[in-house]
Amino acid sequence: MNKDRFLAFTDAIVAIIMTIMVLEVKIPVGPTFKSLSQEAPYFLAFIVSFMIICSAWYYHHYLFAHSKLISRKIYWVNCIWLLSMAFFPVATGWVSEFPLKREPGYFYFGIYIIWAILFYVLNRMTEKFNRGGNSSKGLELVKTNTTNYGLDAGLFLLGAVGIYFWAPMALLVTVLHALSWNLHGN
Repeated sequence: MNKDRFLAFTDAIVAIIMTIMVLEVKIPVGPTFKSLSQEAPYFLAFIVSFMIICSAWYYHHYLFAHSKLISRKIYWVNCIWLLSMAFFPVATGWVSEFPLKREPGYFYFGIYIIWAILFYVLNRMTEKFNRGGNSSKGLELVKTNTTNYGLDAGLFLLGAVGIYFWAPMALLVTVLHALSWNLHGN
């Protein structure tokens, strides 16, 4: 598959998802800072989701800048990854509307976990499919910076258990995971 078309397709879908999230930003009902502060849960969830998608977009482009080939399997895993990302606006809106309720927290966190696992699968498949030549050096860099499985599993477990006791743990652990991902990145 043509890599440029593949990346343009991905960019378009990511841009649409981010646009949907921006359009969901709620306008305060009054002209006061108190009115603005009442929308704080949505702003927080929006910022977390937006930054996660921005980070993923960067790593996605970094991964494929060092790739030469796109297989049908890579294409479909990428599409499923984008599908999971398409649920971020819904999850972001729900968790911000009910920040102290477990169900929205679990939904948001579940979408994030599925999305993160799919990115790892995409990363592995791309690295494996593009082994050899000059492309393997860049792919190896991405691979080592996005596969800290012990930390990931620990944070995912902390989130899954922690949400039961304190629903905002969904956003907190998501931020911690995204920070660990970016602090060890390129």
